[in-house]
Amino acid sequence: MEAVTRRALDFRDFGAVAAEVERLRRTGYDQAGNWNLAQVCDHLAAAMRGSVEGFPFPGPWFFRTLIGPFARRVFFRRRRMPAGIQIPERFRPAADVDEAAAVRAFHAALALVRDWPGEFVPHPILGRFTPAQWRQFHLIHAAHHLSFLVPRDTTT
Repeated sequence: MEAVTRRALDFRDFGAVAAEVERLRRTGYDQAGNWNLAQVCDHLAAAMRGSVEGFPFPGPWFFRTLIGPFARRVFFRRRRMPAGIQIPERFRPAADVDEAAAVRAFHAALALVRDWPGEFVPHPILGRFTPAQWRQFHLIHAAHHLSFLVPRDTTT
């Protein structure tokens, strides 16, 4: 069996993210990473809700204050997240996430972030973002995780 190669994605609007999730559901996909579509949607939805509702814990002060501002600048300039970053267990999706439920929750969280009228909470590692930065973060974060799912039918 041939190894699946990760794709390069760069979303500029939430409609494109929603359309890509639906395309993956429609065409099927091959995994270039560890998570399936249900797990990716579950993780992304949790991050989106967390940016509005709050995260269960703040990250270490050292990271938020000293490393966060530098990492934030690099992150937005490159519009990419490095692969292989280990995240806390509480942010990892379960292996048996129901795809239909995860996709519904993802679309609801996407709409929440897109339409949120107020401020967002600080990122637990990268610190404070403006609302526009939070929205860009979610687009970049979605591109990162969805890049590991490669559609089987690339003509649609």
